Formats: sequence, structure tokens, C-alpha cells
Amino acid sequence: MRIRPLVTAGAIGLFAAPHAAHAGADPAPTPSVPVPSTSQAPVPPGPPPSEPVAPDPTAVDPIPFVPDDPIPPPVAPVAQDPAPEPSPPLPEPRGTRGPSWQVDASLRGGVYSIQYFASPSRGGKELTGIAVLHRFFSPLREDAAPLSLLPFLQRVSQGYLGVAAGGFAAESSGGGPRSSSSVALVSGIDVYLVDSFAITGSFAYGFSSFQGAFDSQQTHTLGVSAGLAVRFDDTRLDLSYAFSAVNADGTFGKSRWGNVTLELFTVSSRRYTFGPWGRLGTHGGEGGVALGFYATQRLGLFVGGFAGKGYFYADDVDVVRYGGDMSASYWVAPAVRLSAGYALSGDEVDAYGSKELEHQLTLSAALRLL
Repeated sequence: MRIRPLVTAGAIGLFAAPHAAHAGADPAPTPSVPVPSTSQAPVPPGPPPSEPVAPDPTAVDPIPFVPDDPIPPPVAPVAQDPAPEPSPPLPEPRGTRGPSWQVDASLRGGVYSIQYFASPSRGGKELTGIAVLHRFFSPLREDAAPLSLLPFLQRVSQGYLGVAAGGFAAESSGGGPRSSSSVALVSGIDVYLVDSFAITGSFAYGFSSFQGAFDSQQTHTLGVSAGLAVRFDDTRLDLSYAFSAVNADGTFGKSRWGNVTLELFTVSSRRYTFGPWGRLGTHGGEGGVALGFYATQRLGLFVGGFAGKGYFYADDVDVVRYGGDMSASYWVAPAVRLSAGYALSGDEVDAYGSKELEHQLTLSAALRLL
């Protein structure tokens, strides 16, 4: 199962010091003094020496002193406002901090037919529910790019935890009913160590119980994977190795080397996606390609196909596998996405003379949370 201050300086008042006072007084008037005469004309007797002489106010014309630079009136000091306190940091505008969580939930239903050799085909039905919780290690940022591509374009590291449960019911080749139920847990990481290099890893556990007309089986499956990825602009190349061990009714299946997967994913013009991939496994391999087109920021259209041959099941028999799918998704709100898809797949096993064809319809929803 594949899971993806304002701070301003205070004003300083400058005050001019008053001009220094210029001291000065008007000069005192000069007294009139009698002058002796040399003529013989009789001189009127003057006042007795002991009598003071009254000053003549007309003897001197006083000139008042006017300073060149008049003393300005005192200036009252201007009151200074205290320097403002540093402004607290502005709150982050609403909506600029993107989500850090995403929940994906999907319900997949299918109908299929199985034919063994020349016997009439028999049908069956299957139903599976899947839920995955993604944790983005840094919040997504608002962007004009398609909403579904934000984690990839922004190189956001993430971890995820998922659970799946389902089952099928069909009629066996012998005519009796057969059914199976299963549950699986998966967890993983996709972490960018630097912008151009990432590491991936996952751990999965599954349990299934099969009940046929004449037999039954319980199976435990354990799978681990690890990988490296390099990134160039909007193109990423992933190389990973996966190994699984199967225990059926207390007996481990035959050990296998696992498989190696090489996957390329690129985004062009923030609108087109191209994702070829190939997997080399035991006694064979498979490959495919996925194409995407984002008509708007919210609407995405997808189509893909694959084919391969190898030991895809527990039995050591060659299986020819092929299929294709198409889907569409739409973000009805910036945090809510709805999608629907259809897939057709077929398996052919020459050793058993069997041919299986399945039609699947998947409905899913995604919710992003802060």
C-alpha cells in the first residue's frame, strides 16, 4: 500500500541661553562753576562761599542708553514627554500561518471477477477504509500554487501514521463462499536534511484472516523500507529498498530479497506533474507513470497506468499485472479537499490458469489543521 518600535528616539529640546545683562548708567550732569573776569566793570557779588551752587539742568543734554541687543524675555522650559516604551511585536496576521496537520480518509470499494481456465467467472466484492494522519514539521505557507502541491513545492518534512481495514467476500472456484478480513498499520517519515537531500523510511504491520469453503488461514506481514532522495528545483528522485516477511499459520514464507524502487516526480510551471516509477523485485518487476494537471489552484486531474511481471504474491509463481486509473480532486475550502477516482486492474497467473479483473471506486477527503 502506497501512502505521500516601532521604537523612535525621543525628541531632545534645545534651549538658547538668555543674553548676558549689559550694565550702564546715564552720566551725572556737570555743575556750573563761576569764572573770574579781568575787566574793571563791577562784578556783582557772588553767593557766599558756604552756599551750595544749584546745578543747571540745561548744561547737559542726557542721552539715554539703548542696548544694541535687547535682552529677550525668559523662555519657559518646554515639558518633555518621556520616551515611548518599545512597542510589543505585532500579532501574526490571521491566516498567514499555515496548517501543520493533515488528515486523509478514503473509502475504496471494488467488484471483481475471477475465472479459472474455462470455468465460468465468479464475482466478489471488497471494501477498504484508510485513514492517514500527516504531521508537517514546519507549517505550510500561503502560496498561489495548487494547494495539493504545497508540501512538495515548499520542501516540507513530515511524518505520518496510518491505519487500514477491509475485507472481501466472493465465491470460490469450488462453488463455496470465501471471505477475508484484514487490518494494517503503517508509519513513516520523509525528512529533508538539506534542501537538496532527504531521507525516507517506513514500518508496516498487517494481519489478515482468510476463510474458505474447505480451509482457512491467518497471515501476519511485517514490512520495512528505507530510502534516499535528491532534489533539484521542483524535481525529486527517490531510491528506496523494501523488505517484507510473511508468516502464515505460524510458518514463515520463503525469504526474498525484497524490492528496489526508483521514482521520479517533477512539477512543471506549477501546473503539470510527471511521475514515472519502476520497481525491481524477486523474479521480475513492474513500472508505471502518473500524470497530473492542475486546472486551477484547487482543481486537479490525474491519470496513470502500470504493468509488470514477477512474484507479487507469497507463491513462487509469475503473475502478470496491469492497470490504470483516473481521478479528480477539488478543494472546496482552503483546508478541505474532496476527491474521487476510478481504477481498473488485472492479474493473470498462467500456472493456475486464472484471470482476475477488478473495478475500484475510491472516495476520499482531506482536512488540514493548524
